[in-house]
Amino acid sequence: MNPILILNRIAALIASAALSFPPAGAVPSASSGSGASDPWAGFTVVAHAGGAVDGYFGSNSVQAAQASLARGITLIELDFVRDLDGGFACAHDWEGQPNRVPFAPAKPVSGAQFANYRIYCKYSAFNIERLVKFLSENPDLRIITDTKEGDYGLLEMIAREYPQLTARFIPQVYAFADLGKIKALGYKDIIVTLYAMPPSDRADPAAVADSARRLGAWAVTLPDIEAEKYAAQLREAGVDFYVHTINDAARCAQLRDLGAAGVYSDSLYIEKPSGHLAASCRGEAPPEPFVYYGQTYYPLQSALIGLGDVTGYTWSAPDESVSFERNGIKYRLFPGTNLVRRMSYQGADTVAPGGAVTIYRDTIYAPESIIKMIAAND
Repeated sequence: MNPILILNRIAALIASAALSFPPAGAVPSASSGSGASDPWAGFTVVAHAGGAVDGYFGSNSVQAAQASLARGITLIELDFVRDLDGGFACAHDWEGQPNRVPFAPAKPVSGAQFANYRIYCKYSAFNIERLVKFLSENPDLRIITDTKEGDYGLLEMIAREYPQLTARFIPQVYAFADLGKIKALGYKDIIVTLYAMPPSDRADPAAVADSARRLGAWAVTLPDIEAEKYAAQLREAGVDFYVHTINDAARCAQLRDLGAAGVYSDSLYIEKPSGHLAASCRGEAPPEPFVYYGQTYYPLQSALIGLGDVTGYTWSAPDESVSFERNGIKYRLFPGTNLVRRMSYQGADTVAPGGAVTIYRDTIYAPESIIKMIAAND
C-alpha cells in the first residue's frame, strides 16, 4: 500500500479516538443581574502566555499573540526568562522547555538558539527584537510582563533601550515595595501580582487593598483560589483586580459578578460585535507530525488517559515496547527504534470516584522509516 495512504489511515484512526470538544463560538454566560444588555461591557480578558493557538496553551509564541489579536484581545501577558547571554526570552521557564520544544535542554540556551526554537514544532519564539517589531506593527497592543522571581532587568532594559515603548508595557511586580522603583523607570500602569508574594505580606486583604490604593497600583492580580478572599476589600478601595488563569465560562461569569475587572485566560475572549463570551478551544489540538533533525515523526497511536498526580508533560523515549496490530499482522516496536512518547495536558478535569483526575493525551510517534516499513507489509 502507498505510504501516504497508510499515513492517512493512521491520522483517521487517531482522529476517531480523539476527545470531542465543543466547537469554538459563543459560550453561554450567567446574567449579571443588572439588566444590562451587554453583561461583558467593561470586562477585560487578558491572553495568558500569549493565548491559545490551534488549541495549544502556554506557548508565548508570535502566532499565539497573532491569534489573540485576531480575536480582539489587546492585552497579552507574556513570560520572560533570562537566556544564557544575559538577554531575555519569552518562555515560562527553562526547566519546562522540553515540554514545548522536542528534545530542548531543560536549561538556559543562547539568545540565537532560542530564536531558532519552534515551539510545539511549528511556532516562532518571541525574543525582544521580534517583540519590539510586533508592537510597532500592532499599535493597539499592550504587553503585561511576568518576569519571574522579581527580576526586573527586562524592564530596566526596555526603559533604557526602548523608552518610547514603556507605555506599551504593563509590568507585574511581586512586592508593594517595588512599585516606586518601577515607576521611576518610566512605567505608569503597574500591576501588583500576589501569587509570588510571601503569604505574610498578603495575609490581610484589607491591608493589601489599602497598599494598592495608596501606592497607586493600576490593578492587582491574584489566583482564582483567592478571589473571594480579596474581592470585597479591593472593590471597597476602588482597586481593579484580575484573576488568573480562567478557562471556564461559568467561573468567568462568577468573577465578573464578584467585581473582577477581568481575567487572564488561555482560551476565553469576548466576541465582537456580539459581546458574547466565547472560547477559542478546549484542550490541546490532536497530535500532528513533527520534524526533528530532518526526520519526520508521525503519531502512531494516541489515547486519552486520566492521571491523578501528574503535574507536567514531556517528550521522551517510551520506557517499554509498543504493540499494535494492522491487517492481521502484529507489530512490536521497541524504544531503540527511535519511538518518541509525548504526554500532553488536555486542559480539562473530571471528577472520578477517587477525586479529581487530570486528562492527558498519551501519544507515541514513530519516524517515517518505521511508517514506511509498516506500509510495505499492507
